[in-house]
Amino acid sequence: MTIAISTFKKLGVIRTGHFRLHSGWHTAEFWDLERAFSDYEFSKKLAHAAAELCAPWEFDTLAGIGRGGGMFAAALAAPYGFHLPFYLMTEVGGSLLIHRGRPMTGKRLLVVDDVVTTGASLTSAVRAVREAGGEIAGCLLVLDRSEGVALDCPLVAIIKKTILAWRPETCPLCKGGQPFTVK
Repeated sequence: MTIAISTFKKLGVIRTGHFRLHSGWHTAEFWDLERAFSDYEFSKKLAHAAAELCAPWEFDTLAGIGRGGGMFAAALAAPYGFHLPFYLMTEVGGSLLIHRGRPMTGKRLLVVDDVVTTGASLTSAVRAVREAGGEIAGCLLVLDRSEGVALDCPLVAIIKKTILAWRPETCPLCKGGQPFTVK
C-alpha cells in the first residue's frame, strides 16, 4: 500500500515556513505527523502500510521513540495484535531513557519513529535497546528525510523524501532574516 504525499497535504501535515527541528537543524518544510496520527482512519492506513513494509521481519514488540514514535507505535499495535504498553523511549539529558513495563532481555523489537533527519535519535535508540538486552529486528519510519543513516540493522520508511535541512549556522532562512514559524 502506498500513501501519496498529497494525502498528507490534505490533512495539513506538511507546512512551509522556517522551522527549528528537534535535531536543532532548520528547514523550510515541516511535517506535523501528530495531525496524521490523530486522524483515526489515516492512522490505520499508515499502520497497514507499515505492516506491509515490515512483513519479512519477525519481532515480539515495538519500541517507539519520543511522542511521535510513541503515537505511531500505538497505531501499529492494533494490526500486530500487541497489547499496550509497548516500550517508549524519551530523551533525557541527551540520551534516550527506556520506560520499561517489563524486561526487554531476549525480545526482538521493531524500533519505530515518526521522522528521521540526522539519525541521532534512531542511532541512540538502537544502542539503548541493545544495552537493555533487546535485539533489533529493524527500524520503521513514517518519513525518512535524511541523506542516509548508517545503521547495522534494516531500516524502512513509508515516505522517503529529500527535504533540505541546514545547521543553524548555514541556514539561508536565518541569513535572510526570516523569523521562525510557530509549530
